[in-house]
Amino acid sequence: MRIFKAGLVFATFILAMAQLPFDHRNAGKSYFPELMASSITTTGAGKGTACSASVAFDAKGTANFASNSATSASFNNLTVGSGSNRALIAVMSESNSSALAETCTWDSGGTNQVMTLITAASGIGARAVIFGLVNPIAGNKTLACSYTGVAGNLFVDAISFTKVDQTGGATSFPNSTSSTGSASNTSLSITSSTRGAAVDSIGTPSSISVPGQTQIYLDNTGSLSGGAASYNLGTASPSFSWTITGGARNWVEAGTAIAPSCN
Repeated sequence: MRIFKAGLVFATFILAMAQLPFDHRNAGKSYFPELMASSITTTGAGKGTACSASVAFDAKGTANFASNSATSASFNNLTVGSGSNRALIAVMSESNSSALAETCTWDSGGTNQVMTLITAASGIGARAVIFGLVNPIAGNKTLACSYTGVAGNLFVDAISFTKVDQTGGATSFPNSTSSTGSASNTSLSITSSTRGAAVDSIGTPSSISVPGQTQIYLDNTGSLSGGAASYNLGTASPSFSWTITGGARNWVEAGTAIAPSCN
């Protein structure tokens, strides 16, 4: 009798399963996904695959300073490595500026990879701009930036990373933000992740001190002007801060997160 009842229960189960709609996309998949949920990502790049990569620093250039109301700037002192899932960030800081419509191109005169404007912010007498590009051509190439209007003093630099989401735009460079002020201490919080990174750019018609985060560049070359940029790796919500050493002067700070790839 017990064997008969067990067989009846099993037959009922098989009949119920047979009546379920068959989806060929799920053939061979586990019916117990919760057992693997801890190692599976369900959103963003690599959906449905195990993700463990973290954004890593690759290389940075030396800032180019242009004065006398320049309308463009370029340099070729950055060598992007050949690591996987590369991304390039260009940072611009302008003081005593009315510049607008900025553009930046990587490998100018070669493949001419036009970078995407991620964020731009203006304050009194200053402006900060960030561009992003996924899969930049590796090697020592020229970064060329230009704009309409006038920048009394212009600072341009760039930094490259590996293990970055390759979708591009706001998916690869999410949560862009900015802040302005006139106090001697700046502050900007950027929503990132423990596998991601974040970058900021600051401009002021004053001078700037060494930051609390990792410096990309710091330049107080211009008269009554300072430009700087920095980055952070592996902090969920990093806070970027600088000290305006010329006293309480106007400043503007822009920033963005950098999303990680899956591998």
